[in-house]
Amino acid sequence: MITRNDVIANARRYLNVQSWSPQSDKHIFSTANPDHTFHSIYRQGRQYDCIPYCYGGNDSVTRFLSRIQNSTCPGGRDRCPPGGHTFRQRGTKHWYDPPPRGLGYRSRVPRSLAGIDCSAFASRCLGIARRTTTTLPQICLEIKPSELKRGDLLNWRGSHVRIFEEWRGARVRVYEASGSRGRVVHREVRWDSRYTPCSPFPQFRLVSPAVCPVTEPNPTFEVEVRGSGEVEVLSFSFDNACIYPRIIRTCPLRIMYTPERGLTSGDYLLQMKAVNRVADQSFVDEVRWRITVEL
Repeated sequence: MITRNDVIANARRYLNVQSWSPQSDKHIFSTANPDHTFHSIYRQGRQYDCIPYCYGGNDSVTRFLSRIQNSTCPGGRDRCPPGGHTFRQRGTKHWYDPPPRGLGYRSRVPRSLAGIDCSAFASRCLGIARRTTTTLPQICLEIKPSELKRGDLLNWRGSHVRIFEEWRGARVRVYEASGSRGRVVHREVRWDSRYTPCSPFPQFRLVSPAVCPVTEPNPTFEVEVRGSGEVEVLSFSFDNACIYPRIIRTCPLRIMYTPERGLTSGDYLLQMKAVNRVADQSFVDEVRWRITVEL
């Protein structure tokens, strides 16, 4: 099972890794064309503690360090040799993409350069098999920006994906494998409507009571739980007592609970935990509502 905190912890492992120094900082893709030698921005003789970006790459931290020790050139960006290239694009995507957009080296890029791209990074942080920005939405529910929580995704289909951490006013703090930065980064960015908020975690909604404070002693609590896969309620408690509520197995799942004894004025805590099973992974989340009763 994986929690939202697990996703963020996995992302942080790519930020400050064991210090490494390239054994090689260039890779010759074509001996017939001297212009087709990749010169990494990560230079021999210097120390680094980040994981480079590489389009098509899917290295774990351990595998990346092993490849660097075995003289694989780190990805990132092409620093361009003295005199420059005949082309201006420096990102690894340009080396991967077919002509006329790129140089057409395709799978040779991740085989020859060490690093990870955005969708592989998101997949590893979620603990699932490799997905792309096109297939990640298939295992997620699309949600509203106001529903975003740490560990959710901001996905620009066919282009880029970020892991959401938190709102900072009108901006968002994210983790991402950034092609423009040439590495995995943790940064604050402007909200961008091209990105669709989505989540593999169960989504909760308190349907009833719809108004707080509650003004009746015998309310019925109703919660909806949605998920992109198979959803199951793991626990439900009210006022710190474990409860076995009525579960209506519709889509979304509905949980009903009416306290056996009438409530008195005061604050009560309604808690529940659920799991969404999808992509051979179990995504667990919990929610708490503080219910105020005024009679």
